[in-house]
Amino acid sequence: MDKRKQPRQPSKPVSRVGSMDRVSPTIPIRDIAMSRSWEGVSHRKPWETEVTAVIPCLDTPECVEVLVELLSLQTIKPNIVLIDTGSTQKHIGALRELERLNEHVELHELRFKGVIHASDPVAIAMDLAFSACATPYLFATHADCFPMRKDLLEHLVSVMKLQDVPVAGHEITPRVGLEVAGWVGHTATMFDMGFCDEHGLGWSQRRCCKLSGNSHRGNSTLGGYPDTEFLINEQLDKLDQQFGKPHRFITGKEENYKTTKDDLITHVRSYVSAKVYSSDHFIRASRDMDEAMVVASKNILEWKTY
Repeated sequence: MDKRKQPRQPSKPVSRVGSMDRVSPTIPIRDIAMSRSWEGVSHRKPWETEVTAVIPCLDTPECVEVLVELLSLQTIKPNIVLIDTGSTQKHIGALRELERLNEHVELHELRFKGVIHASDPVAIAMDLAFSACATPYLFATHADCFPMRKDLLEHLVSVMKLQDVPVAGHEITPRVGLEVAGWVGHTATMFDMGFCDEHGLGWSQRRCCKLSGNSHRGNSTLGGYPDTEFLINEQLDKLDQQFGKPHRFITGKEENYKTTKDDLITHVRSYVSAKVYSSDHFIRASRDMDEAMVVASKNILEWKTY
């Protein structure tokens, strides 16, 4: 038979997922004919929920995997954004796989050749999170902080509405030489993004030091100034004074070098940073983390039943 006369075989349809080997490929979508390709092909778009949950990550995918599952089982199903701040290739590979297998998980990777202050990567990650958030609320938390309630996100949104405040979360730990009572961190803290946009709230330590006149390299006599949460809390302090009312509601308190256990969260404080910077504290924190992971696993099994 003359091969030139053979009927042309129909081309195989392009798979939405299989061709890119992802549950939900990142944008722009290149191999699918579609309008508005920048919106992606996820069944639930990132803005089609009420809350974005943000987790800065560093070298602890074992915690992140558990936390992602706990957040996925919340009564409000969040868009989950992981922002890696410099994990090893081994650990970042685990996070990439977690993103690949979960449509509602989005991974961003920050790679720095150097920063002025040790807290800069997380502060920059939080600024990225604020800019990228497409939902009315943003839930900021740590990789080593596990929800203890299936309705934690819903509860925090309700608290904000009841208290008429745009921010609700745990208070940061005490700092020597600096008054931080009433300041929130990114430990299980919910932010009203409409309010944050209206008032230009942010996390940049460069901007924080520029406005305060302090050194970006740090001041050990002033609570270790700056730190990740300082700019946004100083901005909120000014708004408290301007409007004569509080804009933060404190849902719990924490202590340095101690694991937080309350009815909202279990936070194995500094587990992530200690893994990189303090081997002694990491050994102690690891024991608490083992216990926290057992409790988290039990909660996952229970929450799946209702």
